[in-house]
Amino acid sequence: MDIALQIIQNKTEKIVWNKRDGSQRILNKSDLCPISKKWLIPANCTEVQPPEVEEGYRVYFQNGEWIIEKTEEQEVKEIQKSVVDILQDQISELKKQLEELKCEKEEVKNSIFDVQREALELSANLIFQKKELKKEVDDNGLKTDI
Repeated sequence: MDIALQIIQNKTEKIVWNKRDGSQRILNKSDLCPISKKWLIPANCTEVQPPEVEEGYRVYFQNGEWIIEKTEEQEVKEIQKSVVDILQDQISELKKQLEELKCEKEEVKNSIFDVQREALELSANLIFQKKELKKEVDDNGLKTDI
């Protein structure tokens, strides 16, 4: 007997993988062909081990190779994350604009205070000048020289 056949006959288990999802299936001696002593691989299974995949991805075997693709849930998560990122950027921009408006409001407020102060100074000057003119006018309404 050849050595490879002896190894197969002595081996009690063989691991194969489901082509639809990469799940493991363990074959035992009952899965050996009684005549050829070769493993009888079930339909939709392969001896090619699938690659490791991250959560949110799935694998399937097609045309002799494993294909990795995102699950629907993963795609939805990625879309949600991108929407959240966009909204966070927009919120940041709105906060910045609000801060700028607060600064502008403060500047306008200060300008109003400046105008009010100037108006009060002008009013005070006019009142003072009016009093000065009254001093210069005599009882008959004529201007007197001082």
